[in-house]
Amino acid sequence: MFRGDEHSPSVKEYICGPLPELLNCDALQLTNGRESLLNFAIRHSNKIELDIAKAVVLPKVDEKVGNLRTV
Repeated sequence: MFRGDEHSPSVKEYICGPLPELLNCDALQLTNGRESLLNFAIRHSNKIELDIAKAVVLPKVDEKVGNLRTV
């Protein structure tokens, strides 16, 4: 779950199931017993986020500071 709205933005992973109707969602426990909690700035990204960045964000950056990308 991405929590970018918190004072210290974070990402917390949950194990949910069973599909298709979820009965429970538990925080993922790491091997050392702690919950999986990442700083939001170093969260995992996926293809959808990267495609949006390329199509929307990078062109706006290019407008402001010039073309920084190489093809």
